[in-house]
Amino acid sequence: LRVISLSLASGVSLVDTLQACRAVVTNRTFQNFVRDVEDAVCEGKGFAVSFERAPFVPDMAKTMMRTADDSGEMVAVAARVADYYEQALARRLKLISKMAEPVMLLVMGVVIGFVLVALLLPAVQAARGASRAAVALAPALLF
Repeated sequence: LRVISLSLASGVSLVDTLQACRAVVTNRTFQNFVRDVEDAVCEGKGFAVSFERAPFVPDMAKTMMRTADDSGEMVAVAARVADYYEQALARRLKLISKMAEPVMLLVMGVVIGFVLVALLLPAVQAARGASRAAVALAPALLF
């Protein structure tokens, strides 16, 4: 929606904007969605028809796009919807990163613990073997 808003504000036609969006998007589902929007616009059905049919578009975005389509304020509404979802994404990513930090510390602690055990275990076993050999030889040295 950000690209659509910026393109329309710059004077690019909606059909050209949608064609450019479809060329850039790599996800097949979104390519098909943009193609559906483009077809609906070319058929004169309006921009919001395809948004309303798409199951992955949130209800608020569907309503906002319908309002934009009806009022002719596509640039402003698309920019507002893009702002809202960009902020929501930023909040979610921040939350995920806060939740991932303790997990990463725990994983790093476990890995470091295994490395320490792997390094120290042979030394402890060698020392234990040497002390057993010394205990076994001690009575023979006394007599």
